Amino acid sequence: MTWAPEPDFDLAPTVDALPDLPRYFPLASGRYEVRPGFMPLTESVFTGDRTLGCYTKSKKILLAQREPHCYREQNLAAVVRLAVSQWLARRLAEEHPQRFGVRDGALINLVSGQSFGVTEPSFLRRAGQEVAEDLAVIQIEGDHHWLSLLHVCFPSGWRVADKIGRTFAAIHAPVAGMTPLNRKEHQIVRAMVTKPPMVRFTWGLTGDRHLNHDPDFYQPILPPPHYYLRVERQVIWGLPDVQAAVFTIRTYLRDCLGLNPQEQLLLYRAIATMDTPSCAYKSIDRQHVLQWLQQNADVSIPLSPP
Repeated sequence: MTWAPEPDFDLAPTVDALPDLPRYFPLASGRYEVRPGFMPLTESVFTGDRTLGCYTKSKKILLAQREPHCYREQNLAAVVRLAVSQWLARRLAEEHPQRFGVRDGALINLVSGQSFGVTEPSFLRRAGQEVAEDLAVIQIEGDHHWLSLLHVCFPSGWRVADKIGRTFAAIHAPVAGMTPLNRKEHQIVRAMVTKPPMVRFTWGLTGDRHLNHDPDFYQPILPPPHYYLRVERQVIWGLPDVQAAVFTIRTYLRDCLGLNPQEQLLLYRAIATMDTPSCAYKSIDRQHVLQWLQQNADVSIPLSPP
């Protein structure tokens, strides 16, 4: 059953309409690739641009109405909870001192005046509503690892309940082309915990500007009359002292007709070379997308795929 308190409560603006927002474009190769793509983090973890209110308002509505679909914990160790809570409070106060501060063991929202006790069990749930990014925690114990916390209001077509408590390989089992990486899951998770902070980007296509794509409540328009590039900026920050890592996801939307001509051509090439299993996983109708780009793009696109 589709649910929403207001039909458009979770619509996000496109970055192309706002000149001060970053225009991430993770398709520079012109091919769809499944790879870790980790790069050193050189910017802040949490963003604080003018769209923040859109994201935080949507989060508060979703958590108030459908918390089990947005927030889950499984065997989250007390030391990990505290370390992640302290990390979150510290990062927000350091990265956005005009908006957040830490005083007497609490994170203070300097705009609203709200206070969040860092040691309170509800801290991560409550403080996670104050940022645009979704949050996840992966935890290691001996030879085992699992996803111990998910604070995700804007999933791209998956359910929080299906991922919590799972290993890296189980989480990514539905992803076409992930088998080689899944075989290295322990090495990848260990790197997430022990390496310096990293960032990576993923992308997909969507026919609307809704942020929440939980399949239990989201019904896409098929075929869509318009396309948007949905980009996720994913930051990984290891906490080796407690054998855990924090994973943040910031979702951006770019109007495909707002891309520059070179980007439109690279998008066309990436879709044209995407294999059938990947198209199925991404819910992409290759032929429809290619025809739409041929008819609407600002660049001359070949009538037959490369």
